[in-house]
Amino acid sequence: MAEKQSSRVGENRARTGSADATSAFGVEQRGSGRLAVDFSAEYRTIESNTFSPATLKDLSAGGFRLATSEALQPGADLSVVFRSDASSLVAEARVLRCAEGAQRGYEVACVFR
Repeated sequence: MAEKQSSRVGENRARTGSADATSAFGVEQRGSGRLAVDFSAEYRTIESNTFSPATLKDLSAGGFRLATSEALQPGADLSVVFRSDASSLVAEARVLRCAEGAQRGYEVACVFR
């Protein structure tokens, strides 16, 4: 069974091109592809009433990555507003991990709730 699962992971990586994808988190491990984007966003923790600015860096079927100026705790629940020129979208998410970014700030990996 492990051989079948390993084969599927290899097929997904070949199909999505994620085998060599890296970020502040290291080598890509997701099974679904992601779309690199550069959209304005705002987020707040569920406990906060204040939104903070962020940049949406990539998006997939299960989650997304934000660039933020502050570190966010894994497990924190967020409300996120994604903005483009034409519209905006509100989503609820949970922080999976947070790491210092290549530039100033942090890269925050989130999963949709």
